[in-house]
Amino acid sequence: MTRIVLLLTLSLLMSASGGASESRRLYFDLGLESGWIPFHRDFDGQSPGVFRLVTRAITQQTGIEFIPVNLPPKRAELALQAGLVDFDFVCLQWFADGNPGEQFVLSEPLFSIREYIITLKENAYKFAQPESYKDKPIGTIAGYFYHNAEDFIRVDFLSESLLMQGLQKQRFEGIIMEQGTATHWARVHDVDIAFATLHSDGYLRMRLHNKYQPYLPEINSAIKSLRESGEMAKILKQFSLEELAIPTPLNEN
Repeated sequence: MTRIVLLLTLSLLMSASGGASESRRLYFDLGLESGWIPFHRDFDGQSPGVFRLVTRAITQQTGIEFIPVNLPPKRAELALQAGLVDFDFVCLQWFADGNPGEQFVLSEPLFSIREYIITLKENAYKFAQPESYKDKPIGTIAGYFYHNAEDFIRVDFLSESLLMQGLQKQRFEGIIMEQGTATHWARVHDVDIAFATLHSDGYLRMRLHNKYQPYLPEINSAIKSLRESGEMAKILKQFSLEELAIPTPLNEN
């Protein structure tokens, strides 16, 4: 029943906004207030985060309108697969085979993204090597992709905030989270954390449904312009994420 309500709500929202063929609108998810900060939202949980500023900058160059909706992670993936959300943001290193799906096309890289196995500081020594967490319970986000999920026991939470609290209460000894997001929620919940070992490292991209492939040349041109002009780095710097900016020229090897 919940899924039906979700799909109907999104369908009505998109219908009310008019045809995408007329105004070129793309819908995407910006998650919950307790989620992927500062990418979905700024540190205050309300102001625009990285993704909103990046999509606005792309709109200025292409005229393509990017419209956010707000969904929990598991429902966001459902909406994407159903075609009710038009794109999301992914890193190929999140997928077990590096394949984002045959029904999708990928944009140019936006910026770097890194996830870590994060522990309480006193437990960092237990996760000194990537293989250290094999077969152990690891805190994760429901609906998120993890390239080696078969190597550990997933303990799914609904948001990054709740996941950090789970670590604080020692529901498990390690969690997987992006560095900036973990730093934020550790500060909010007063958790003394350590970035024990790198879990994934790659480029973040837009993953669009195939039917929007005609938009890709314009989107890619805008992304390249944002990177090469330094505008992408300026956006990231607003959130103390300037180290994620990709050096130019881009080397994808």
